[in-house]
Amino acid sequence: AFMRNADFDADSLGHASEHNNIEIEKAISVIVLLPQKREAIEIQTGKSFGITDKISLKLDPWKPVILELR
Repeated sequence: AFMRNADFDADSLGHASEHNNIEIEKAISVIVLLPQKREAIEIQTGKSFGITDKISLKLDPWKPVILELR
């Protein structure tokens, strides 16, 4: 499972009076590298990534991505 910690990112944006939450409420792209090729499926959507050792994901600021590896 992968989930963002939006509070962690907030410190890099400066003082609270200098920004709003727009930056931390955007989805971000991440690449997951596996030690060996596996069949990967996203549990919530059923999306299959096929058999791979590299998975590209978009992480929502508030919802996790849960993968099943076979």
